[in-house]
Amino acid sequence: MTREELRIRLKAMGVRSDAYSLSGNAGSEMYVLERCYGVWRVCYSERGKESRLTEFDSESDACVHLLSLLREDGAVR
Repeated sequence: MTREELRIRLKAMGVRSDAYSLSGNAGSEMYVLERCYGVWRVCYSERGKESRLTEFDSESDACVHLLSLLREDGAVR
């Protein structure tokens, strides 16, 4: 799964767009997916601080992980 495929899937599921960022631009209280130094990172950003950081070698694994986190978090409308 790519970021674009994930974006389409999240929209179809009704996940709030303010619950995540797929471009690494972290807002407050959102999940963030970014590519950093050749590694895909997924974390939760709260007040500018990252927590629950997980790193992946592949974009697909990172996207699947983020999808799982958003489902568990109840970000679906």
